[in-house]
This record gives sequence, C-alpha cells and structure tokens, in this order.
Amino acid sequence: MKKTKFSIIIPVYNVENYLKKCLNNILNQTYNNFEIILINDGSTDRSGLICDEYEKKDPRIIVLHQQNKGLSDARNKGISQNSGDYIIFVDSDDYIELNYLEMLKNIIVKSNHPDIIRISGTVILENSSQKINSPDFLDQKPDKIIDLILDCNYIEPSWLYVYKTSFWKKNEFKFPLGKFHEDFALTPVILAKANSISSTSYPLYNYLKRENSIMTSSDYEKTKRKVYDFLEHYDFHEKILKSKKSSLCKKLLSFSAENTIYKGTELNNEDMLLYIDELKKRKIEKNIYPKNIKKILKKVLLRYNMFGYMKRVKEKRND
Repeated sequence: MKKTKFSIIIPVYNVENYLKKCLNNILNQTYNNFEIILINDGSTDRSGLICDEYEKKDPRIIVLHQQNKGLSDARNKGISQNSGDYIIFVDSDDYIELNYLEMLKNIIVKSNHPDIIRISGTVILENSSQKINSPDFLDQKPDKIIDLILDCNYIEPSWLYVYKTSFWKKNEFKFPLGKFHEDFALTPVILAKANSISSTSYPLYNYLKRENSIMTSSDYEKTKRKVYDFLEHYDFHEKILKSKKSSLCKKLLSFSAENTIYKGTELNNEDMLLYIDELKKRKIEKNIYPKNIKKILKKVLLRYNMFGYMKRVKEKRND
C-alpha cells in the first residue's frame, strides 16, 4: 500500500525568533513521509536565511522566495508546488506535536481517505494556554459533523484542517488576495463541497498568539478593515451557498452570518451603527438557521434591535 505523503505549506514573514522551533518540530516527526514548502514572503529579518539553511540540511524542504505579497498569495503559491496526497498549513511562528503526522496517517487509513480532517489545537498565550474545543466526531456523516463544528463557535482557521490534495485542486480553491481572515473566506465553501470529513479531538497544533502579530494589532483602522473584509467574505458565502437548498449550506451560511455580526462588535459605537446599516441592507439575520429556541430568539432580537444586541455582546466580550 502506498504511504501517504503530506505537503506542509509554511508562509514565512519576519519570524526569525520562531521559525527554527517550527521547522524542528516537523523534521522530528515520528512519521517521515512529507515535504515542507517554505514561502519566504519578502522577510526583512533573517527568516529567509534560516529557510535556506534548513533547505541545505534536508532534501524534503523546498524554499521559494518572493517579494511581499501577503499570506494568501504565499499559501496559493505553496499549493501550486505541492506533490503530497494531503495539504497541511502551518503558520511559521506556530509548532506541531511530534506525533502530528502519525496521528493523521492513522485517521486517513481508518476513515478511508477523507476529503478533510479537522484537528484540534492549543492557543498559546504569553503566560498561559487555552485549548480550542474540538469535538471528536470520527465516522460521523458530513451533515452531523457540520453541526458539531458550528457548535464550536470558532471561525475555523486553515491550520485546523488537513485537505486531500485531489479534492482541493479539483475544486480550484484559492485564498482571496489582499484580505484579512482569508481562512474564514474559504473554509465554509470547502466544508460545503466536502463529501467526507473526519476529525480528532487530540490537540496536535500549537497556535502562538503574539501581541504584535497581524491578527492582534491594536491599530483601529486595521481593525475596521478586518471587520469589512469579514463582510466581503459573507457576501461571497451568500453568493455560493444560498443558491444551494441543502440544510448543510443553510447551516454554513448561518455560521458565516453569525460570525460577521459578531465581528462588528470590535468597532466603536459610531462605526458599529454604520456597519449595522450594511448588515440590514443584506437582511443578514434572515440567514441564521433556526436550529433551536436560542437561535430563534437571536433572529428576533437582531431584527428589532440589532444595535442593542451587538452592544451587549461587545460589553460582555470586554468584561
């Protein structure tokens, strides 16, 4: 039987203090049939030199250098170069457990080579850690799995998933260029198209939440851009998912709608009111899936007092 090969795609940008740990935890895996594709996205520190150093050490490492074009472009370029059976995304300041690939290989065999595998991870803060909840739903039907994923109430970053290469390339998935939260843009569409999904609740990925990272910037203008990028992603989801009448797509669109509303609570009250005008134009609350009484009440509250609802959510989040 052919051994499963993994393609690990790592965009790299100014992470000289973290990159070696990231790479060492991959190179020391208990399962060794993999390639690492490093895309140095115009780093101005020693990150590019570290990439070249590791490429010389191990033939499984491929390094691509380019001018800074952003995370989406780097990931897309890495995918275009991969030769593995499954695609894994790793952020260059994060690290994976040493048995990550071994666990994946076992899941793939047990689950008959699913289109997608959802893993679990740990968010590493400066002085503490918080586990991302990930239900164990091996052998469940895709529609049931989506229910469980949506209950996680998480925006589903790309590193939480492992993708079969043939499935990815058949559907010609691409991360949108020049946008924040590109994972949120693509993940619901990928889930809608998957015929088979598996999972493990064993924490395999360690996500380092840095204060100075792109996703934790305190720049308010950048925060506004992130919020409106979310709104554009929602528009994309609605275009793709609303044309399909399946309950699966309705649930995924509900997931997108609820996260887009929640994202707006990062704005100040004045900007939140302007954002609500955009949400109301789209009648976004109508796309919340009424799976239980809690969701029904949420739809009613959003319809008649969206600002009041979002303001309460904001206050609760800031407590």
